[in-house]
Parts: sequence; structure tokens; C-alpha cells
Amino acid sequence: MTKDGKYIGEYPDFSRGSGLAIDASDTIYVADSESTARVHPGWLRGIRIGSLKDGKVTMFVPPHKTDSPDGAMGEGIAVDAAGNVYTAEANLRGVTKYVKN
Repeated sequence: MTKDGKYIGEYPDFSRGSGLAIDASDTIYVADSESTARVHPGWLRGIRIGSLKDGKVTMFVPPHKTDSPDGAMGEGIAVDAAGNVYTAEANLRGVTKYVKN
């Protein structure tokens, strides 16, 4: 939506977003901590990264391993100038850093 509430469009390939960040080059980062076989069949939890301009997902980062069989995935998300991604982990009560290689 625009600032005045006009609908522009949507990007369904980014799944059930629970956190969103956009960097200076219009790359969109969406954290999905909510998808499960019961709640959102056919979708995996993780971070989807792609272009804000065309809405295409170009990268997927799966949840990291924990004692939980589904792994852990942050709800909030941020990206720094070097391209490293940070997620706020509600269940683990911390922040996870994903380093750009």
C-alpha cells in the first residue's frame, strides 16, 4: 500500500511473513516462523529473500537446528549493510545472525 492507503500489490511467494526487511538495493527479506503442515500446508518455515521489484524469491534459508523437530525461525528480521541477516527468536529468546558468504 501507499502511504495514503492505496493498494499496490502483493507477493504470495514470500509465504506467511512474520517479519520483513528491505535493504537499500530493494532486496526483500521475509521471515516465516508460522508455517507448519497444519497451519500452512506445503510451505516451510524459513527466510525468503528476493527482489522487491518483481516479487520473485531467489533464495531460501531454512530454520536452524534446535531441540525442536521443526527447528527455530525468528519472527522479526533485520539486515545490515554487509548483507548479514538477523532474526529475533521468540522461542529461544535471543537473536540469530546469518552471515552472508
